[in-house]
Amino acid sequence: MIEKLCPELFDDYQYCIDNKLQFVLFELKDGKLKVYFEQTISKLQWVFNFLFFPFLIRRAYHDMPEAFCVHIGFHKCYKAVRDDLINYVKTNIDSIYSISIYGASRGASAALAFCEDLVFNNLHQGIMLECNYGGSPKWMSKKAEKIIRRRVCTKAIEWENGSDIANKVAPFYTQYKIIKHTGQSRKWYKWSVKDHKDICKTMRDRYEQE
Repeated sequence: MIEKLCPELFDDYQYCIDNKLQFVLFELKDGKLKVYFEQTISKLQWVFNFLFFPFLIRRAYHDMPEAFCVHIGFHKCYKAVRDDLINYVKTNIDSIYSISIYGASRGASAALAFCEDLVFNNLHQGIMLECNYGGSPKWMSKKAEKIIRRRVCTKAIEWENGSDIANKVAPFYTQYKIIKHTGQSRKWYKWSVKDHKDICKTMRDRYEQE
């Protein structure tokens, strides 16, 4: 459910979706909609982070000609906030000229899913759409990566530090992928928590400052 942030601390145009599975901040000001998908902030969210099992989507939230597999935990977390966000965009579509999406860590998967959702449903027509996300774990099958990259390749950019530990997750047997990136080259032999924290902070700062 969409909630207005505390008026004593925030402006009237700032809102959140405080769902147990995914926390989202967003604001619509002067025609610009900004959306930020938060990283893991609760024990329950950690549980869903480790639900690596592939989930076959024949688009559970809309019809789709091609099915593909994604991380079932991340899919459920996005689904938990998806309807509220999509309905908000539809309700305010006439007053929106740009949508900027940001996501950090597990929120990066939700940010990209939201971007792809907008494109698939043609809610981006006549709107400047961009998606910046970082610190993303691997969460989509090879087929899903190709389909989503084809759909949002000019709109979504993953920012990362080369040794970010999250980019090495999930386990190899899932064969999950993540989409193209901008930043340092990935170093498979380095696993850095600090790099992960740095890129997550960068995504939050971009949301607040841009």
